[in-house]
Amino acid sequence: MLQLKVCRKDLLLTVLKLMPSVIAMEACGGANYWARTFAGKGFRVKIISPQFVKPFVKSQKNDRNDAEAIVEAAQRKSMRFVSMNTFLQQEIAVELSEKSCAFDFM
Repeated sequence: MLQLKVCRKDLLLTVLKLMPSVIAMEACGGANYWARTFAGKGFRVKIISPQFVKPFVKSQKNDRNDAEAIVEAAQRKSMRFVSMNTFLQQEIAVELSEKSCAFDFM
């Protein structure tokens, strides 16, 4: 695991320079965007549900410890990964979520 602090705007260029074979990330709001971006550049992307990453966090929650936990979880043969959503699938999920929130206020 490479320990390198990278800001969001430099992430893609940094990853392209490193050329990893597999990119693992925890599922979150931006994970599908980044997964599609990296997959489009030819990388193999693995997305892990947060509930499966949490047992591997060794101490307080911060970006560095989360990254180590994701690496540890991704290396497990029995790990279950989340499928990457297309832009359309993600757009539909957002619309459904917005509709659900609108009904909560009525």
